[in-house]
Amino acid sequence: MSSPLFSIVTPVYEPPLEVFQETYASVLAQLHTDWEWILVDDHSPSPHVRDFIREQAAAEPRIQLIERGENGHIVKASNDGVDAAQGEFLVFLDHDDLLAGNALKAMARHIAYHPDVDYLYSNEDKAEQDGTRHSEFQKPRWSPERLRGQMYTSHVSVMRTSLVREVGAFREGYDGSQDHDLALRVSERARRVVHVPQVLYHWRTLAGSAAADINAKPYATFAGQRAVQDQLDRLGIKGRVEQGREPGRYVIQRDLDPATKVSIIIPTLGGSALVFGERRILVEESVRSALARTDHDNVEIVVVYDKPTPTKVLRSLREIAGDKLVLEKYTKPFNFSEKCNVGALRATGERLVFLNDDVEVISDRWLAGNAWRLSRRRYSDTRS
Repeated sequence: MSSPLFSIVTPVYEPPLEVFQETYASVLAQLHTDWEWILVDDHSPSPHVRDFIREQAAAEPRIQLIERGENGHIVKASNDGVDAAQGEFLVFLDHDDLLAGNALKAMARHIAYHPDVDYLYSNEDKAEQDGTRHSEFQKPRWSPERLRGQMYTSHVSVMRTSLVREVGAFREGYDGSQDHDLALRVSERARRVVHVPQVLYHWRTLAGSAAADINAKPYATFAGQRAVQDQLDRLGIKGRVEQGREPGRYVIQRDLDPATKVSIIIPTLGGSALVFGERRILVEESVRSALARTDHDNVEIVVVYDKPTPTKVLRSLREIAGDKLVLEKYTKPFNFSEKCNVGALRATGERLVFLNDDVEVISDRWLAGNAWRLSRRRYSDTRS
């Protein structure tokens, strides 16, 4: 199996020389040696780092320095690096961060396992200036929905060069979240996305960096919001993106097609309990709250009840749900799983929502958020 050539792309703008020297050392220490490093100086006002790169490039043919004539910010500088890349895969490295020594070797190994992979990402941690490492982020396997809510793939991201160019590389107007925007667009077309469950990137917590303070770049979270909304629009997912409770997190409020029928399946014994000092019939509260907290009218409530369920409870459910109620009697010994299956068989909706009878719905639009369907495009089936 041939070894892939990696093109490491690093936009450079005024990093402290001693910090950049550590970044430089982490690249030179790679166990996998088939790489090129494209350093794009974005017209830094101070020459010290640029002079250092010139010296290193003269001694190391794998290092290429591109010097921009004017400051174009991170998107233009990054795209210059993408344009110059000769490798099959791009590796995005910030000018003040560190690659683990086995980073490229681990990525090459997974590429060999999965020749059709187009996007790889690894775990990461944070590194203090004294070398102390902490806050390890053990990332989950590939999830398109998780990526919409958070740029969790982040560091280190490795993408097939041809696909990055195909989608237009980084886009203007998304500074601060340009990597999130690119990850969304690349992953939509990727044949395979792979999580490498190793810490291969050390994110430096320098003053003014997002690693040290997520609020350091407040514009970034709004750019990320636009990027996610763009993806919803591209994929035909009806909904709107809102800011989450903390910077860099997003909440998607989905719109459910009024023609889509939803079946809410609730197994019950018709039992009661003390709730805030008041005796309540649990299933009645579940049904009442489920209907009150949604504006989606095309819904049925399938209640699978055991023989001991009081008649007055069933009568009350009819009053609450009216013609939306479907009652299914269960006569076998109690079996929660089978009751859910019985409800599913009786349901006539396109979507099924399973709800315990001791649950009270407290969020508006809860049904639209749980009953939406992913796009049927290949993107929803991208393998990990």
